[in-house]
Amino acid sequence: MIKGTRVKIKDQDITGTVIRHDVGNKYLILDDDDSWTDNESEATLIFHKDELEIIGFVDPRGYKEREKQLKYLEYVGNLGKKIFLTTRSN
Repeated sequence: MIKGTRVKIKDQDITGTVIRHDVGNKYLILDDDDSWTDNESEATLIFHKDELEIIGFVDPRGYKEREKQLKYLEYVGNLGKKIFLTTRSN
């Protein structure tokens, strides 16, 4: 499991995002519901990987990075088309 993986705790009504790998097969997650914490600390919990169910992914670098990747792939795709057309015309 990687940082940014969205998880649900099996048989519990807890969802969150993996922050990092902890010791052994345990992961530190940031709980979506932080109502149980005081205002000074984060809502982090530690669970064994067998207790976690993957429900999605979050790009930890943000959405702007994803836009850059898509533009690059479009550029590479267009470059590939130009190379194909150039070699085909010869």
